[in-house]
Amino acid sequence: MMESSARLQRFGMSRSRFNIVLIGNWALLAAFSIGLLVRLIPELLAFPNPIGFDTIDYAVTIKNSVIWPNWSTFFSSTWLFYALSIPLYQLSNVDVFSLLKILGPALYGVNVVGVYWFTRDMLNFDARLSLLASVFFAFQLAPLRISWDLLRNSLGMGLLLFTLPFIRRVGSKRGLAAFVLLSLLTVFAHEFSAVILVSIVLVLVIRRFLANRVIGETKRLLLASFPALGV
Repeated sequence: MMESSARLQRFGMSRSRFNIVLIGNWALLAAFSIGLLVRLIPELLAFPNPIGFDTIDYAVTIKNSVIWPNWSTFFSSTWLFYALSIPLYQLSNVDVFSLLKILGPALYGVNVVGVYWFTRDMLNFDARLSLLASVFFAFQLAPLRISWDLLRNSLGMGLLLFTLPFIRRVGSKRGLAAFVLLSLLTVFAHEFSAVILVSIVLVLVIRRFLANRVIGETKRLLLASFPALGV
């Protein structure tokens, strides 16, 4: 016991802090696994047939292996899903519908983890309550319906849930960089998620300026949002 405590202190971490990190990591893994398994059930029941209408469109685009029809669409289209799925398809050399049957549940798992992350980091829930919220989300009909075949939407919403908590961390260089990166990925993932993100940021900026509160941090948030706003 004393030896393990000494090792933790060597890495600058107390035993209580280590336990919190360990519980958090297990909760993240549990949230992802629950989302993955819940979403995997209809895929297994429908196998080998695809689920939904947009799945066919995704399959055609992935098989054509075109991420950007031309250079200008980098800034005028939401291409992130294809930038991830097309290389996976080419490297794995599996049937495109089999790949989509894996990507759908995986993206839903990311959304469930995103709910855990958002409630834990943004709303300051404890680990158990955040896990309960993510499990509750996993069984909701609305996100399940979206996840059937709207995979770009699922990717965008998952990234959005991870992006929002960094609004509170733009005061640090690491938090600022993380927000800029995640906000750009959110914009490149889906238009709806981009609109939600920009709307939330603008409302927060306006409220803070009107309340004359934490002007420096508000300016940093606005500055961090410029790349996403520009796109």
